[in-house]
Amino acid sequence: MDACIATNSETVVQRCMGRVRHWRTPPNWSTSDWLKEATAQATLAALSRRQTGRSIGGGVDSDDDGTAKPSYGHVLGSVLTRYRQEWSYARHCSRFGAYESPAAEPGDGESAELIARLEPLVKKLPEPDQLLIHQLYWENRTEAQIAEHLGVSQQAVNKHKRRLLSQLAIILSQLFITLLCNYSNLG
Repeated sequence: MDACIATNSETVVQRCMGRVRHWRTPPNWSTSDWLKEATAQATLAALSRRQTGRSIGGGVDSDDDGTAKPSYGHVLGSVLTRYRQEWSYARHCSRFGAYESPAAEPGDGESAELIARLEPLVKKLPEPDQLLIHQLYWENRTEAQIAEHLGVSQQAVNKHKRRLLSQLAIILSQLFITLLCNYSNLG
């Protein structure tokens, strides 16, 4: 009977981890450490449900003895709660400067080259939009810092940033199509 319990719990944990592997790794975690943490959280949720849970009336989610089976939704929900806690902590730390974004260092040659290539594109934007891009990506300021400086909400800065990035994506795709057409006309 215990082998059946372990197998059922392991199956639920494995299914849950199959989904968790596709999530973005929270800041301050390596991917392997995060997956170990998520697996531990899933296992704990499955076993605690098995040990403490009792199903009322011996329904679908229970064994013959009335103990609750670990459900996929319960286990995934537990890992999701832990995942959200990690991201919330990272956002909290970023407000106080403890968390640094994984942006490239100023001396990084690759990022300097990329910035140099994007600069003419950014210069085509209106002045306030240029300023926002520079503050977010060149100066590595957070949305919260910019919002406080401008006297608006962080959500307003985020919305403006998303609109700008979609505009830049459209401009880049148009440039790509133009380059592709010019290249195909050469050959």
